[in-house]
Amino acid sequence: MEKIGFYNNILWFNELTYNNIINIIQIYQDLKKNVNITNNCFDENILIEINNENYPYIFSKEIISLFKNGNDHFLLCCNFIKSLGIISNNFYNNIPEWLSNINSISGASLNNNYFAIYFNNNFEPIDNINVNEDIPISIDPSTIYYLLEMLNRNN
Repeated sequence: MEKIGFYNNILWFNELTYNNIINIIQIYQDLKKNVNITNNCFDENILIEINNENYPYIFSKEIISLFKNGNDHFLLCCNFIKSLGIISNNFYNNIPEWLSNINSISGASLNNNYFAIYFNNNFEPIDNINVNEDIPISIDPSTIYYLLEMLNRNN
């Protein structure tokens, strides 16, 4: 990971639980859906293969595979680091500033991947839209993860 520019400490991985790993994989899979780069790391089958006993080995193997030729699919590596940062404070505190300021999804794929979340004047999510009182906000999927992560860090 450091070879392509991401500082880390191997001890940070030891702090990750099985549930943390599952969440990281699911977030990463969501973030990479709209990236037009082929790479078989952390594919859909990993969630079938991984269990509470083998997760350190499978997770480590996939990380090594992803970062082995990371410059060939650098955006996927960025998405993985973001996934780690959403779950782990250690990784979050060491995400490069330039990575936290860029969108994880390629601009070409953003055209139809926005969805609307509607808030009332108290910024509470609502189901029924009242044009006079509600504020529509379009948010891309990576921003949703960022917002959830920020809420998680503040609690």
